[in-house]
Amino acid sequence: MEEKENLVETEEVEEKTNALTKEEILAKSREENKNGDEMQKSGEKWAARIAVSVCAIVACLVMGLSMIFDVEVPLALYIVIGSLMAAYVIFLGIKGNKFRKFMLVGGIIMAICVVILIVVWILELCGVAL
Repeated sequence: MEEKENLVETEEVEEKTNALTKEEILAKSREENKNGDEMQKSGEKWAARIAVSVCAIVACLVMGLSMIFDVEVPLALYIVIGSLMAAYVIFLGIKGNKFRKFMLVGGIIMAICVVILIVVWILELCGVAL
């Protein structure tokens, strides 16, 4: 009879230990995944960098070819590309560690230029000669 009681007590202690271990494992797992998957974040960073780089290359190509062939590029294109670049650089200035102040100032200057382009574009749409 005593052996059965000891066996039951031993099984209960093991179950409690296993339950604590499971809870500890779940707590550690939640803590590790608190900030999201590192691989996913790294992939998103590279995707953003590549997208902005491609955008900058295409913008330079369009501008260069428009100068060579004397074709006017719509201001809307400059506004879209400029706003994308400004947003990316401002974000780097806010979240980045390296060259933080430089990036923030550069992004703000880009954003001001985009606002000026928007004003000029609206004036052109309204028929105001500049």
